Formats: sequence, C-alpha cells, structure tokens
Amino acid sequence: MKLTNQQIDTINEILVLNGLVYDDIKLELVDHIASEIELAMDDKEVLFEEALKTAFSNWRGQLQPSTSIWLGSKNSAPRIVIDKWESIHRKENRSIFKYSFISFIVFFGIIKLSNDASLTENLTGFLSLLYLSLWVSIVALRGILGRNKNDTIFSSIFKKRSRMPLVGLILIALSWIPNKTLGINSILEISSLYCIFLLLSFTVSTLKLAYKHFQFEKKVSKALICN
Repeated sequence: MKLTNQQIDTINEILVLNGLVYDDIKLELVDHIASEIELAMDDKEVLFEEALKTAFSNWRGQLQPSTSIWLGSKNSAPRIVIDKWESIHRKENRSIFKYSFISFIVFFGIIKLSNDASLTENLTGFLSLLYLSLWVSIVALRGILGRNKNDTIFSSIFKKRSRMPLVGLILIALSWIPNKTLGINSILEISSLYCIFLLLSFTVSTLKLAYKHFQFEKKVSKALICN
C-alpha cells in the first residue's frame, strides 16, 4: 500500500523531532521507514499508526542522541548522523594525507632534478595563485550556502572546515612557498613545504564537500520534476 503525502509528512516530522535536521540523511531514512511501513501494512494488514510505531522502534538505536569529537562535547545528534559524520571525516582525512604526500613528492622531485631557478619560481608562483583561488572559492561558497534553504551533512561539515582563518593561510602560502622552496635543504624547509601541500589538499577536500551538497540538491530537483 502506497503511503499518502500526509503520512510521509508524519514520518518526516517525527524524524525532525528526533533531531534529524540534515535533508540528505532525512530523505534516505524516510524512504527506508516508509518502505517498512508499506510492507507491514500489506503483509500484516495493520493500520498506519501501528506500522509507524513498529518501524520507529526498529530505528530507535540509530535515532538515539549521541556525541562526537567532531561536533564537540556540548553538541549531540542522532547516532546515524554521528556515524555518517565520522565516516566522512575519516575518508576525507585519508584523502588529504594521501594526495598531499603524492603532490609533495612530485613537486620536490621536479625542483631537485631540474636545478632551474626560473622553473622553481614559476611552480611556486602557480601554487600561490592556486591556493588563493581555492580559498576565494571557499568564501564565495560560504555565502551561497548561507542563503541556501537545504541543509545537508556535507554543507554542515563544509561550513565547519571553512572556518579556518583564511587570511592567515593565504599569507602562509604566499610567503612560505617562494621563500622556502628555492633551497629546501633543511628539515624545517621541507616540513614547511609539505604543510603547504597539506593545506592545498585540505582546501580541495573542503570544496568537494560543497560539491556533494549541490549534487544532492540536483538529485532532489530532478525527483520533483519527475513527480
């Protein structure tokens, strides 16, 4: 038995009351719970209210309030949100360290093998410009998402990650790259250079979160058009 729009709204309202505010996770959970209710109403011939109660009982553990280091000890969210949040952070952090290390090795190798000062200056200038462009994109996207009606877990993590002081990072990029890469003889200089690639990878990862948010919006828009 297909649920009515009013019954779907009831499921949605209960999820919101349980602290589930992210549209992407909420939509996914509404689909799961609605399917369970429809199956129970067809197979067991029970009323919507009874099937609704049973379905939410099955998801009680995932909706229990929980905390995480990523949210802060004073903030809580349903268990399903915490699990998703931690999964995204683990995945993104692995990518950050992986790609920053690979990029650093390639850049370091080119500089050491070329012994060409002009090439080094061009490469470091490109990195500075790239870094600045990425953070300008971050600022622009913060403004767009600030006016956005939809709130997803991706947009929420994006906003938290983009709070890093932009001016300080830009100054580090613009000063460390040109001054430190020409020699790259000491451990401190090598570490400073790697920090730049770490920041670049972090910025790209942050932008990717915004992209995933807009992917969700596009998916919802297509679904509304089809309906």
